Amino acid sequence: MSTQIFPSLPGMSIVIKRRPEWRTRVNESWNGQETRVAQRAWPRWRITLQFEVLREADGDLATLQAFFNAHRGAFESFRWLDPDASTVTDQLFATGDGNATLFQLTRQIGTWVEPVWEPNPAGLVVKDNGSVVLPSAYVLGSRGQIQFNSAPAAGHVLTWSGMYWMRARFDRDELEFERFLKGYSKTGSIDLITEVFA
Repeated sequence: MSTQIFPSLPGMSIVIKRRPEWRTRVNESWNGQETRVAQRAWPRWRITLQFEVLREADGDLATLQAFFNAHRGAFESFRWLDPDASTVTDQLFATGDGNATLFQLTRQIGTWVEPVWEPNPAGLVVKDNGSVVLPSAYVLGSRGQIQFNSAPAAGHVLTWSGMYWMRARFDRDELEFERFLKGYSKTGSIDLITEVFA
């Protein structure tokens, strides 16, 4: 698992495809009645990117090739910063009950709320009922969990603001580069798939 961030290069297409993916087992009886079992608590996201221009003179092509090879294709995961969904402001993540001290950071997409596994500790702001909580009063644990030194009071609204990454890997072990002019290349689709941790 790498802490490296997928390179942000100027030739990336503005079109980014995102698909939430669930896993459901469907069993059908002889009369057509179905029994369904959800095998995931959270979706994995499939992301499709494309680079329309990779300039050799600026090192864009070499940067992307080196990043892909350093992670050995689909073998090692990395951080991906979604240009459209990577920050939250005063995002509700829990309500205190006076006993619990461990809470998962979350993000909201419409009415859907899901965990944030990779928050950026730099610039992270946690609030308890609107008041900023000093960083010494909590620990940011692995996978986006906040461990408070003492339990927030019952009914207290806990929010956070900051930036986050998605933990992803390449979907395949191969990546195609096409040279279309001397010194300029492009890629086909680059498919990423995010990881879930619960």
